[in-house]
Amino acid sequence: MQGFWQAFLLSTGAGLATALGSLIALFSKRENRRFLSFSLGFAAGVMILVSVADLLPQARAHLLQEMQAQTADGLTLVFLCAGLACAAAIDRALPHRERKTPVTGGTAAALARVGAVTAVAVTLHNLPEGMATFMAGYAGLRIGLPVAVSIALHNIPEGIAVSAPLYYGTGSRVKAFTFSALSGLSEPVGALLAFTVLRPFLSPLLFGVLFAWVAGIMLYLSFAGLIPSARAAGHTGFAVGGIFAGLAFMQFALIVLSI
Repeated sequence: MQGFWQAFLLSTGAGLATALGSLIALFSKRENRRFLSFSLGFAAGVMILVSVADLLPQARAHLLQEMQAQTADGLTLVFLCAGLACAAAIDRALPHRERKTPVTGGTAAALARVGAVTAVAVTLHNLPEGMATFMAGYAGLRIGLPVAVSIALHNIPEGIAVSAPLYYGTGSRVKAFTFSALSGLSEPVGALLAFTVLRPFLSPLLFGVLFAWVAGIMLYLSFAGLIPSARAAGHTGFAVGGIFAGLAFMQFALIVLSI
């Protein structure tokens, strides 16, 4: 059982980094629209790079272990589109009642909706990550620790992505932190699923499908939710700067930590 607890604690620690990111957002003043524009743009940049440079290549690499390249590419595209459609359906299912607010210069309801959709996307994203962290940690600390650290690093801006729009949209620090923390706790849930339920079924095919699907969800969220909300906050320059900062941050993480 020592191997189990070691792997489970690594997954939990990586997931809690999402809550750390939420605290960064919550320490800002609600009237600070520049920070809102920058943080939403930053989160979008992180999610775009994670999807394009990490999740999709991982999806293809896993699928290539079980099928020919042409089939793997086609299946990656199919589940990428499935993720986009899933995110669009979630977005449409949430309330769209608009309420003008002088705090954001846009609508509080729109920002709260972006935060809710982001929380769903991050939760789904963290499930397979929790599985991967657990399996790496179960194999040994030498493999599991670098994986957990690298995942924790990119979970921090994901926490900002959840908490910032929820806080600016609802005015509730408690609600924003709770949603962010819960989305991060899906990583230990993924670890438990990997150990108790999915262990006999874990395969490159399953991971490939999951990574492509989640990439689609995160790309939709970035282009249809985070970037428009960052611009609507009234500081386009800060929004664009945040996007490039998010891209640069994640590229740095990918290079230095070899995520």
